Amino acid sequence: MNWKFSPKALHSIKEALKPRSISPSIFIWHGAIRSSKTITSLLAWTIFAKNHASYDAPLLMVGKTERTLQKNILDPLEQIVGSSNFKNQGLGKARLFDKKISLVGANDVRAEWKVRGQTYAGAYIDETTIIPELFFEQSRYRCSIEGSKLFTTTNTDSPSHWTKTKYIDRADNDAITDFRFELSDNPSLAPSYIKGLELSHSGLFKKRFIYGLWVMASGAVYENFDEDIHVIDLPENFYSIPKTFYLSIDPAISSIFAACLFCKLHTEDGPNMLHLKTYYHNAKESGQKTDREHVQELKKFLGGIKIKHAVVDPEAAAFALEMRKAGFRVVNAKKDVIDGISVQSGLLESGNYRVVNHPTNTPVIREYESYIWDEKAQVRGEDKPVKKNDHCLDATRYWLYTTFGHYLKPTSEEDMRYFI
Repeated sequence: MNWKFSPKALHSIKEALKPRSISPSIFIWHGAIRSSKTITSLLAWTIFAKNHASYDAPLLMVGKTERTLQKNILDPLEQIVGSSNFKNQGLGKARLFDKKISLVGANDVRAEWKVRGQTYAGAYIDETTIIPELFFEQSRYRCSIEGSKLFTTTNTDSPSHWTKTKYIDRADNDAITDFRFELSDNPSLAPSYIKGLELSHSGLFKKRFIYGLWVMASGAVYENFDEDIHVIDLPENFYSIPKTFYLSIDPAISSIFAACLFCKLHTEDGPNMLHLKTYYHNAKESGQKTDREHVQELKKFLGGIKIKHAVVDPEAAAFALEMRKAGFRVVNAKKDVIDGISVQSGLLESGNYRVVNHPTNTPVIREYESYIWDEKAQVRGEDKPVKKNDHCLDATRYWLYTTFGHYLKPTSEEDMRYFI
């Protein structure tokens, strides 16, 4: 592979390989997405593992899950060193050159037991801000061999996150060194790709992912929503455009049941993802309905429209079963809240997603205007919306992220065709 490295990247590698008086010394690459943090840190890690790491203990490599570790880190690592120098042996074991590697997924705080009692000559941790703090601390303490080092990368997050307050803010170029990367630090990015990234993010996510800033999530979640811009009448040629219909549902028996009808227009002109209308039932005001009754109401709501699939909260297994009995193809919703919000916010910003001016969509517009970040959670360093006024927006997020999320999280210049 022909990677390009900026002067900042080369400087960070040089600094990370210098001898330090404290073990483990910690090196943090943080900042914008696609700014070469990962490939730069991996090159530094590779040189450290080959030439500097002690043989007295294995090395440790960590990701949110072993699957994401493989995709995000181990596959690029193998490209760097070649398959003859890196072997994933399975069962959490690998070899890098002639060094033993322990591979660990740290999905929640219970993962801490996986490293407890171990001793490591060094560690590489991917995406620190989504790794439990207790696990990170335990991994740090386990790097107890003289000359051990801990390498880690992360995108930016809340300024109250422990990665920022306990490590980056305390960087002293001996025990802790941080390197902040911007898009300009990746010389491989084409201008069209950078333009696409900017179009696909807005507000909080643009500040963090594009500008690499540690900023607070506050105020409206979808701060870029503007009723004058994002609520439109049906396009004049709507009925002549080829299209695919979808249903997405946030079901409930005793509270609010929200089902949204969407369509994807197969055209390059104008917004091509439309929220057509909404089935909204408030059980506290109108009485409870059974799952079967809701399914019958949805049939009436669709009025003969054939949908490709219905996206349903996977926790609503009984309702999903009723949907399948009625002949619907049901897809379990991917419920990643922050990634889903990022995708939805980006589509509002780019102009590819709009809400149709329909009487049943009044609750949708009301939710966009009242859906806010939880300020108390921000103090704890967590990004969480306040859990109310969100039923239609949850259903929208389910559809966009589940059906199109693999397209809408761009990883290559080719993916930018969805944004430009």
